[in-house]
Amino acid sequence: MEPKYENYSFEELLDVRKHIDKDAFPERSEKLEIEIKLRQSIPKRISTVDTVTIIDIEDTGVHLKIIKKTEDCFLFQLSITYNFIISYQKTWYEMEFSKLALLTLINDLREGNQSWHGNSNIWSANKIFIKKLNHPFHFRDVRLYRRWFILGFNIVPTSLSGNLLGVLYRVEIE
Repeated sequence: MEPKYENYSFEELLDVRKHIDKDAFPERSEKLEIEIKLRQSIPKRISTVDTVTIIDIEDTGVHLKIIKKTEDCFLFQLSITYNFIISYQKTWYEMEFSKLALLTLINDLREGNQSWHGNSNIWSANKIFIKKLNHPFHFRDVRLYRRWFILGFNIVPTSLSGNLLGVLYRVEIE
């Protein structure tokens, strides 16, 4: 039975190269050298920074995902499914926050402080508006706002459930 060198790790290939009897197995030795050269020609990964998903939770039509991109850059993704007249609609928002901005957003959600979070410039805007807490329940009313220069805008009101907020409050942002 012939070995399948394509299934070997690079370290295993080098180990086989050290121990193979090239006179007894010339064809295997040649296939081994070809596989090693092929692996060496594959470019190495340029980036050593990996993204880390901190939160990925869905509850009552709202999907929240927070991804740590760098030490001080977090991607905040929120998608909402809602009923619009006779059909369901889905819209999503993606905002980048610094560590401090994300911690401020989480604190404002916890405290029920009326506030705006997100970014805007002349070309576009992506923001989340937290409405003031005026009820004792464990959910937060928010409005999501998106604008595309002169092409239009949309505002989607939604509530973040107590389950979703509970997970968000317990997360540790390092």
